[in-house]
Amino acid sequence: MYNGLFTTSKYQVNSEFIGKLSDYFCEAYQLDFSNTNNVRKMLMWVDEKVLQENYINPNDLNITDESSMYIFSTLYFDNT
Repeated sequence: MYNGLFTTSKYQVNSEFIGKLSDYFCEAYQLDFSNTNNVRKMLMWVDEKVLQENYINPNDLNITDESSMYIFSTLYFDNT
């Protein structure tokens, strides 16, 4: 199981908050959501965790100027 928090770079994130996230096995990143390369990095994080390419369609995220945070929790089962 993997947890990832992606926040916009428009706001300052409290370092104590980041520390608390890591206590709960959550990776935290701060990105500029208006940069398509950064959105691609966020989606690649999900792809890596579920071992599947293009798991989330970028159009499904509905990123706007008001978007401030995305939280992903992934669970991968290997039933081979």
